[in-house]
Amino acid sequence: MNIGKVLRDAVFVMASAGVAGLIVVCSTERYEGMIGEVDPDGSRLTLCSIPTDPDSSRMLVSVVMLIPALMLAGISARPVRRRYRIAISLAVLALWLYCFFVRFAGCAA
Repeated sequence: MNIGKVLRDAVFVMASAGVAGLIVVCSTERYEGMIGEVDPDGSRLTLCSIPTDPDSSRMLVSVVMLIPALMLAGISARPVRRRYRIAISLAVLALWLYCFFVRFAGCAA
């Protein structure tokens, strides 16, 4: 077993985990911890009804977080024999899509 390949794979997996963690952390809304609490009128707060910041930079953060995810995809496409790298980078891209867009798709803008 080649130590260089193993180290490159380990660095790729750690970088993928780091990017995935950043995506999850950066995609959370400020008041997301209030989901499920009861309003004074008796209704429960949902993802679509939590208070949002008027100066939210959500789109900018989503684009900034897309850059390292695409870099992982570009790095994984180079060695064709490493198919699991492509699967990991596609999973990170799917996580980005879910966290920034799919979760809020049913909410009125």
